[in-house]
Amino acid sequence: MAGQGTQDGKKSTEIISAAVFRLEVIGMEPINFAELVGISSEVENAEYMAAGSTGAVFSRHFGRTKPPTITLKRGLDLNGELWLWHQKVRNLMYDAYKDAALKLYGPGDDLNGAARVTYMMSNAWPSKVEVSGVKAGATDIVYQTVTLMCDDLFDANAKI
Repeated sequence: MAGQGTQDGKKSTEIISAAVFRLEVIGMEPINFAELVGISSEVENAEYMAAGSTGAVFSRHFGRTKPPTITLKRGLDLNGELWLWHQKVRNLMYDAYKDAALKLYGPGDDLNGAARVTYMMSNAWPSKVEVSGVKAGATDIVYQTVTLMCDDLFDANAKI
């Protein structure tokens, strides 16, 4: 009989509960985020039709790949590194491509210790930076949302 928290006694089914999402970019100080809005990686479907001995034969194949995207959200602070990095992208500067890691830490985890999950990105760059709207005199928090694109994204913890 499998133990509690496992499907077959061999693979853990621990659900990840993250309290901090840390973006580590080469050449920049680590930046903490409160929310991972999402990670997206997609390969389009390509359909092919051929004439077979019994009529039309349909098959599906891998199509065009779309670049992986990661969207993160945090309270706006005075750290302007993300804006400077995005400005390099807007100015078409080649050194805006950076290798980076997105680390997920759970409640009470040491942010200088091992992360629960680490996603590695090659040639990452901020494609979009947004600051939420807020009225003057309001006590709402101003949020910054950043969308990153990259050439490759992989889970450094995954076992093949």
